Amino acid sequence: MLVECTDFTAGEKIDFDRAVKHGKNNLSDSENFICAVDVRRARAGGLRPIPQKIDSNSICGYDGTVDSVPDYQAAAPKKLNRSGTGVIGYEESSLSRIQIWERKLLDFSLRNSLLNFRITKNALPILTHDLAALEDSLADGVSFSIRELPSEWTASLRDARLYEIENENDLATNIASEEFKSKRLCAVMHDEELEKTLKNIYRTTKSSIEENGSNTLFLALGFLKWYESDISEKPRYAPLIMIPVELVKSSHNKGYLLRSRQEETQINVTLIEYLRQIFELKIPSLDPLPEDEHGTDIPLVFNTVRNCILDKKRWNVVNTACLGQFSFGQFVMWSDLRNRADELMQNKVVAGLIDKKITVEQEENPLTVSELDERIAPDDLAIPLSADSSQMLAIAEAAKGKSFVLHGPPGTGKSQTITNLIANALYHGKSVLFVAEKMAALNVVQHRLENIGLAPFCLELHSNKASKSSVLSQLEKSLEVGRIKHPEKYKATADRLKAMRVSMNSVIDGLHKKHESGISVYDAIEQYETSKRTGRITLICVCMTL
Repeated sequence: MLVECTDFTAGEKIDFDRAVKHGKNNLSDSENFICAVDVRRARAGGLRPIPQKIDSNSICGYDGTVDSVPDYQAAAPKKLNRSGTGVIGYEESSLSRIQIWERKLLDFSLRNSLLNFRITKNALPILTHDLAALEDSLADGVSFSIRELPSEWTASLRDARLYEIENENDLATNIASEEFKSKRLCAVMHDEELEKTLKNIYRTTKSSIEENGSNTLFLALGFLKWYESDISEKPRYAPLIMIPVELVKSSHNKGYLLRSRQEETQINVTLIEYLRQIFELKIPSLDPLPEDEHGTDIPLVFNTVRNCILDKKRWNVVNTACLGQFSFGQFVMWSDLRNRADELMQNKVVAGLIDKKITVEQEENPLTVSELDERIAPDDLAIPLSADSSQMLAIAEAAKGKSFVLHGPPGTGKSQTITNLIANALYHGKSVLFVAEKMAALNVVQHRLENIGLAPFCLELHSNKASKSSVLSQLEKSLEVGRIKHPEKYKATADRLKAMRVSMNSVIDGLHKKHESGISVYDAIEQYETSKRTGRITLICVCMTL
């Protein structure tokens, strides 16, 4: 909108509509027209317009005089919103701890590849002619090899127009279509760069699975082209549909095969929440994703998103695909806090973190190491691996539902104790969720459980064996496990162990029992050994009955 700004500083009460009309008249007079100022660009650069409002009832003109604001204000532009849209700002003092956790978990910065995807060494753009056909083939279990960019293609990888390849273009369509028929995908890279990129992606994905047990490799289908504001010039690209995939080394051609992990296809939930909070755009019916005969209904998803962004100028859904590394871990935690906060607060530990204090209930008769044999019978606990008294105490406390920290230096039997904790919980008919930051810790405990015959009862949900088919196979094996021993046999063995424990403890009790002389047999032996070392022998007679 063109406005004659001198009308605002002329000392006359000229309304906004007249200033607009005056500006148009100036353009028609080519002899007197010198230049025009783009107010929107000036404001974007931090330059505020004149006059400036100094209070609610007056304005300050160019010469410093103050005039009252006219009653009639027609067609005035809306107040400029100077708040940023990249990161949510908040005052921690006005929010609860759960709200603070939520906002710290949900990354709305442009560093997040789920909102601002960029081509890096771990990203591979793929030339496709039909995203729906590609998704259907992957859902049906088809594997695709990845080949380099044909020599007749001259597009640059770093070119921003990469996302805007016209699939109707004869060259692009013919290349993608012919390669797809041969179960090959054409990467928008040349030979040497493609080999290097695939190797980086393969190693990064393998490392993530081995260390954290989580797959971070997804094939992104469709990108939302969006802008931070109406005056932003640089477009941002956010993936829409994410298909969990894996790269497998091909033996016959020394390349890589791309195939689906047969896990649930996901919508970019971080983007959906970002659009809802920042732009107040609500995208419905995408959780869960709509399905067709083979898998996800890609055209329906894209049309739904397009209908929700009709009012956004320059925004669009781009039909392109890209293989890249993405992580949804933080969003999963954010979703739990948002949807299950009341349930989580019922946990004493979580409630203590929220209230910044841990309430410890004092037990009237706490269990001690010296009382283990008296208060815990052998059939009360199932301890398949050897354990000392401190470890047995931890197992007994865990069986009572207590929360505690079990710590110790390497090699002190922590993983062995955890194995006994899980075995004892299974013995009492409980389910156990065992989590760890590193995959190696999970494997150690899983191997110990396998060695004692509990492998069929271990369900891996966070590793390369967490695919749908693998989980079903694990459940089938657990259902096929029959009962090996009857409870009566276990009870008889437990009674025999109890009798042995009583017999062995009677010897210990006899050694430490105080007699009429005021000392025990153990004390006498200790004094005798001390006298032998010093060369002074003292005759000590202790009358006792074991």
